[in-house]
Amino acid sequence: MDTILALMELGVEHNEFRLTKSDAPNSIFKWIGPDPEPTQEQLEAGWALFLEKNPDWIPNAPLP
Repeated sequence: MDTILALMELGVEHNEFRLTKSDAPNSIFKWIGPDPEPTQEQLEAGWALFLEKNPDWIPNAPLP
């Protein structure tokens, strides 16, 4: 899962947080907020929604 894209689908990417690493797959290492930290289930739902909207998405695709 690309956690940033999942957070964007959930509308909470404006919060302060730290990820385990910059590229996917990654996860939240530290959540500072101010909104409550999304649950794993919410993140997975956001990720599924992103993939549904973007079926041709390629993880870490090289730039043209």
